[in-house]
Amino acid sequence: MDKSRLFISYGVKYEPQWLVDDMQENLHYADCFAEVDCRARETEFWIHEGEYRRLQRKALLEAGIRRGDWVLVTSPDERWDDSGEQTIRELMDKQERTVYVFPLREMWNPTQYRVDGIWGRKTRPRLYPFEENQIFSDRRLQSIPVPVYPRYPRRFVPELNLYHLKTIE
Repeated sequence: MDKSRLFISYGVKYEPQWLVDDMQENLHYADCFAEVDCRARETEFWIHEGEYRRLQRKALLEAGIRRGDWVLVTSPDERWDDSGEQTIRELMDKQERTVYVFPLREMWNPTQYRVDGIWGRKTRPRLYPFEENQIFSDRRLQSIPVPVYPRYPRRFVPELNLYHLKTIE
């Protein structure tokens, strides 16, 4: 069996290219980036999230994803711990049909994030194995980025932080 590949799925609308470039540098170990470019959609503030999930899947298929590969969903304004490559590859090597959930850290300033109250409890499901028959939420807002069918067990991975940069602004 071929070794599983890691595909990064993300979208852009208002983000400057340097932010996308920095994200790709942070995830340099990815085998492929599948971008959903929404910059030309001038009439919408942001796309319907159910439609966005459909476009993500289309971008993954166009990038050559196949059964057994893995998808890591992220955004240009997010960064992953430096230990990301090792942790993610180890999770992929297990070949479990599992959605992996990571702690989300809202950056308070360039070197600190909050862990008090809700800030310390935020998590995001972001890594899942690709299969042909997956179905995603069609909700307009707050549509989770992982398949709703088939329903995979979820496993929390506390050792790998996902940092959201927006709060720094």
